[in-house]
Amino acid sequence: MNDENLNWILKYPNEFSREDFESQHMHVLKQEQFGQLKESDEILNAQLYTFWNGTLEYSKFILMPNLLIKVTIQNGLLQIPQSQFNQSGATYYLSLSECTITQKMIQHRSQQAFGMLLTNSIGTTYLFFSNFVTFRTWYKQMKQFCKLTGFLDKYKLGDKLLPGFYTCTKKTKKTQYTVQIYKSDDFEQCQELEDAVYNEIQILRSIKHQSLLELKRVYENNKYLFIVYEYYKGETLFNLLNSNLQLHEVQIASIIYQILQVVKFLNQHQFYHGSINPQNVLINTQHQMLQITLINLSFKEYKVNDKLDWILNRAVESFLAPEIFEGIAPNISTDIYALGCVLYFMTYYDSKKYEIKNEDKDFYNVMDNFEIQKNRIDESEQQLKVGFQQNQQKSKVSSSQLDLLRKMLETDANKRLTIKEATKHHWFVNVKSKIKSLKVERKRKKPLPSLRTIIELREMSEMDVRMTIIQQQQSGLNALNHMNSKLQSTPSNTKRTLIYTQQPSKLIQYVAKNEFDDDYEIPDEELYLEVPVIRRKREPKKRPSNIKLL
Repeated sequence: MNDENLNWILKYPNEFSREDFESQHMHVLKQEQFGQLKESDEILNAQLYTFWNGTLEYSKFILMPNLLIKVTIQNGLLQIPQSQFNQSGATYYLSLSECTITQKMIQHRSQQAFGMLLTNSIGTTYLFFSNFVTFRTWYKQMKQFCKLTGFLDKYKLGDKLLPGFYTCTKKTKKTQYTVQIYKSDDFEQCQELEDAVYNEIQILRSIKHQSLLELKRVYENNKYLFIVYEYYKGETLFNLLNSNLQLHEVQIASIIYQILQVVKFLNQHQFYHGSINPQNVLINTQHQMLQITLINLSFKEYKVNDKLDWILNRAVESFLAPEIFEGIAPNISTDIYALGCVLYFMTYYDSKKYEIKNEDKDFYNVMDNFEIQKNRIDESEQQLKVGFQQNQQKSKVSSSQLDLLRKMLETDANKRLTIKEATKHHWFVNVKSKIKSLKVERKRKKPLPSLRTIIELREMSEMDVRMTIIQQQQSGLNALNHMNSKLQSTPSNTKRTLIYTQQPSKLIQYVAKNEFDDDYEIPDEELYLEVPVIRRKREPKKRPSNIKLL
């Protein structure tokens, strides 16, 4: 209640559940959670009279992203909870993504109270305001974090985009969105799935990133959970590869680099993805540049000795880091390993091996055939070595790409590449230079190839350059002329780049900096801003979906 004038509603207990009326349904904020809370932005705050555990008291309520905080007023400030909590001194919170929000008005003669009901698995919390404008302000802000009702009344369901994903259109404004639908029965059969889904909702409501879907609203009825996202039309990486799309090294590097940026961002907020595989990587086919989106986060906080059966049964086995099978919970390092599997999958993709010929076979069944074969990496490195000795540069895989692949797939978690090391790997430096060459071609008004038909832009990789320098020292002028012949057509204004420099002494210095200087960072122009978009043939318009949810 926002003022004492609302005391009259306490005289109408029939308006409330007796259990709700006599108890409270908020969680105690722990000390370790308070530090994270201080980093969040405050949206609204108000000092309210509350009927709390049968007692009327004055409290401060603070609305933060996905959280409603209640503090008993002492000095008007949010205080760190004491180690020993009690009913009067503790700080409480509601996780709004777990609450269904509904409006409620109570009127008696000339008196009115405008309220909202926040219902979770514990019970219902009531918030009432005497001023309608104040109520509307709070309700508008809070409903973006809570579960709503009436999805099918407000939206028209459209075509199926991906497993579990559909288009939908808001009936009033005709605005298009993407909706992900879960059956409530699935949650009842698998509590871990429900935990993961609600964790994902909380994550997407608390953080924003251009490679994560923007969550708009969450609706729920007795049978389904509807998660409404911004409108997004794309295809999974798996489906694109399965449609005979040929990815060049530039596109592969762009996809991997973008995923690394998302993983790095999640790690900065103490999250991990937990289910990185080609089915959970979306490629935006409608944009002018290649952009990826990661979906289906499987974050969960595990305690020591917690069983990992759900992860082991749900994930693609070959994409799980070896330590998970030893009982180590998923983390940022296991995400790196899974991303290494994605890189391996793209590098050695075999359309015949992973083709889905009928609808009865889904992604997970087909991926039973997937396995990491380290000897293939060895063979590729040997082919590069033989090709160099014979002055041939026909391999589609660079030595720096293989180097990153090997380090991400390190079975020993303690020796595996860190996220910081991965984002600074020299493969991305090399590819960055190749992308710049594409920009030069654009300026010359030469048509840029599509992602499907892009020309092979093989440049010298880090290992190639090192071997060339060694050969120069051994063979003298002939080797130097051979190197210059490869570089003579490159722009003269890019001498500081790895590919275009024509001064070996500076090149050695530059390479050493890229490999060993911890302060080195990839330039701010991120890879995904520079890569041509996928061009695909337009598919015939699909018939409207005849799915019936009720």
